[in-house]
Amino acid sequence: MGLPNLLKENRSQALDMWLKAILDSYPPDAARFLAGGKDPFANPMGSTFKKAITTIYDGMASGLEAGGLTGPIDEIVKLRAIQDLSPSMALAFVFALKDIVRKAAGDQGNDIAFSELDRRVDDLALAAFDSYVSSRETISEIRVRETKRAMGKLLERAGMAVRIQDTAQDQDTAQDKDSVPEPPAQLRVHGRRTVDKKHGLPDDRRNCAGAGVRPRKYKAGKNKVEGMDLSEADK
Repeated sequence: MGLPNLLKENRSQALDMWLKAILDSYPPDAARFLAGGKDPFANPMGSTFKKAITTIYDGMASGLEAGGLTGPIDEIVKLRAIQDLSPSMALAFVFALKDIVRKAAGDQGNDIAFSELDRRVDDLALAAFDSYVSSRETISEIRVRETKRAMGKLLERAGMAVRIQDTAQDQDTAQDKDSVPEPPAQLRVHGRRTVDKKHGLPDDRRNCAGAGVRPRKYKAGKNKVEGMDLSEADK
């Protein structure tokens, strides 16, 4: 009998034994709860285990290779990756399928079918290992981010952390205070006042100071300011 027919003939018994092998890795109380509940909302993990192993088993019976069964494998492995299980115990359920099928088949199997079974299970184990490593890396990254976020909040509450944005703003403010503003181009001296070229409105000495511009010094009674002929500037 070939492997597909062997799996189909012993489907019910093999699935029961496979589920029991998974649940035996948990404490007795947890195992009883996972095995008993049929409601997927009341017992989501137990329901996921039952559905996933059924999909994997039926896929193998129909000739699917491990590459076509990564979905249900991920469902089981992701649950076991976040639990307090060693890597070997988390993935032992895959290898357990070899002995389970042999026990369920009894005298129906042959060396060719069992050799094919071992190869298929080994491929499933490799896919499960990849999924486990990926899940553990994701969990580690999440823990690192959460730890950094928690430490940052504690330091802020203790007054030991300074926001980068606030530091940059303080540096910009300090630079503005040290720099000397350039006189506005629109102001020029005319007589005893400055004149806005655009609007033609005179500004007194106080307005010039408020704009950050010191009025040029001039000599009373003369029509020149620091070498500039005001009569020519008014043209």
